[in-house]
Amino acid sequence: MKLSVILLLCFSISWASVYAQDDLKKFEFDGYLFGLGYRVFDKNIKPADNFQIYNRLNFYYNFSAYSRLTLQFRNTIYGGKSYQDNQSIFAKMMDTDPRALDLSWNAFENSNLLLNINVDRLNYRYSKEKFEFTVGRQRINWGQTLVWNPNDIFNASSFFDFDYVERPGSDAVRVVYYSTNTTHWDLAAKVDSAGRITAALKYGFNKKNYDIQLLGGVANKDLVAGIGWAGNLWKLGFKGEASVFSPVWDTLDKTVVSLTAALDYSFQNGLYVLVQVLYAGQDELSTASNPFSGQFTQLSARNLSFTEWNIISQASYGFSPLFNASFAVGYYPEYDALILFPNLSYSVRKNLDINVVHQNLSFLNKSKSGGLSAMNILYFGLKYYF
Repeated sequence: MKLSVILLLCFSISWASVYAQDDLKKFEFDGYLFGLGYRVFDKNIKPADNFQIYNRLNFYYNFSAYSRLTLQFRNTIYGGKSYQDNQSIFAKMMDTDPRALDLSWNAFENSNLLLNINVDRLNYRYSKEKFEFTVGRQRINWGQTLVWNPNDIFNASSFFDFDYVERPGSDAVRVVYYSTNTTHWDLAAKVDSAGRITAALKYGFNKKNYDIQLLGGVANKDLVAGIGWAGNLWKLGFKGEASVFSPVWDTLDKTVVSLTAALDYSFQNGLYVLVQVLYAGQDELSTASNPFSGQFTQLSARNLSFTEWNIISQASYGFSPLFNASFAVGYYPEYDALILFPNLSYSVRKNLDINVVHQNLSFLNKSKSGGLSAMNILYFGLKYYF
């Protein structure tokens, strides 16, 4: 049923766009094909080769200059040794949609391959002058910083999930009112598959050249209050976020404070450097089991990391308009763990990119690993835009 509905929507929009080529503002379509191969290295077993093939399709229908319907989804093929060894668990995880509407399903599955279809955008938006209204599956990003976002109570995501640049969406209603050029009110509410509600109001304003936001509301089982800021400290960019989560329906949880601050600087030669620190007040029911949590499951702003203190530094540089490189180093004192995260990107032509990425998690003192396993993964990606 879900597949037939999506195919019908795609066919209808595609068919209509054929007869509307002279009106490019009416119908829009784009997407990409992304092949990602990766090898998992482990000194105790043979290297495991795996692959994922993403086909993203984005459809837009503009009723007017103020009104738009959006449908976006990705078809993903999973295969390789890691999938074969964990087929049933992996297939069940991919077939589960944490949002109110179940729009993720496995269209094909056998012992070697899994084809999953996931609709992450399906919404209607009306925007005119100072008012914006959106209903349906959408991305609500209230974060200010790059790596961790305690203010992102609707769509928290993992910094290490590099192959999902669009990030997940929520089934939500959102109203934004821009009272002045520097002041706005943002009211949003979502519901997940378990019927839990997240609803909050954000007020954004500018004070002494700082963009500041205040937010408050309900996030699942918690009352939440937060603040975020973005400005300059001398010549450095200074951004940060803080949120307090206080349980009101579950006495097993405790009040959690999540706080992050970041300094960054762009040199005249194009080199960009960043340092960000996170304090994540932990509770006993934390769902973040390692730094890569969120690559296959959606994170919570309440539990952004597997350890209390976290620090990441990153440098990125464009050697040319076609070749970019970044290198991130993360340190987690509680486990004496170190992450290396280099990322190379080269544009072969206007619509074809090559990526080489390495993610390495190691423990400088194995006695502090807490049962977590070291990870060493090398990725090679080829992305074609259309």
